[in-house]
Amino acid sequence: MAGNKNWADNWAEIIIAPIYKKGDKQNPINYRPISLVNTGLKLYTMLMTNRLNAWCDKNDKVSQFQAAYRKGMGCEDHIFVLNSILQNNLRNRKGKVYALFVDLRAAFDRIQHDKLWFKLKRAGLSDKMLKVIKDIYSKAKAKIRTSDGESNFFPFKKAVLQDPVTAYLGIPYASPPINAYRFMPPVAPLPWRETRPAMTPPPACPQRFPDISNRTRALETMTERRYLFLSKLIPHLANQSEDCLYLNFYVPTSPPGEPGSKL
Repeated sequence: MAGNKNWADNWAEIIIAPIYKKGDKQNPINYRPISLVNTGLKLYTMLMTNRLNAWCDKNDKVSQFQAAYRKGMGCEDHIFVLNSILQNNLRNRKGKVYALFVDLRAAFDRIQHDKLWFKLKRAGLSDKMLKVIKDIYSKAKAKIRTSDGESNFFPFKKAVLQDPVTAYLGIPYASPPINAYRFMPPVAPLPWRETRPAMTPPPACPQRFPDISNRTRALETMTERRYLFLSKLIPHLANQSEDCLYLNFYVPTSPPGEPGSKL
């Protein structure tokens, strides 16, 4: 199908419906654009995405540290790793952690197509697949639909289309931090039976890791790359603290030979 270009040109016609959020109604930035994409194009790009997924996995084109658009992964994986790093370093009296969070404003809307094709070509994407993607973008056009009517069609000179293939064309964005654990019944708290000095790190709380003890069963719910990643990560983090609550009481004391009291 792709080789023969037997897909309708009007599949790439997109209708954008702006949804008002808040603020000045005359300012376009206060609207959230919703793109209505042809179902035929959605199915077509889903098939392309399946091929791209297989190609990326086979050729290690997606970093193991990327969670977005990867089967069985999400931003909860990044939250878990970041939390573990913080907990591990905070146990050290002089431990320091430097984190940089980058939020690219309108990242999808500013991607230049010529640079995009260059990056895909440099990554090793086949000429045939690259040609198909270029063909979609060359025919893509959109118009604005409001209660007052519709605008004329205009071409896409930059930005990426919001379809399944976008995962490998633009800058990945994270999925909502949800997983099976968040929907499980709450665990009953254990009774408090002891006190611990607040100046020393408390024992680690057990963490809920995915069960990878059985490789065959584990690979039914995750990719081979994630299984290998977790098998290396879990031994280092199994004794780290997560979601533990300790109530610290600071009692003033007067050390021998020193006037006054201190915590």
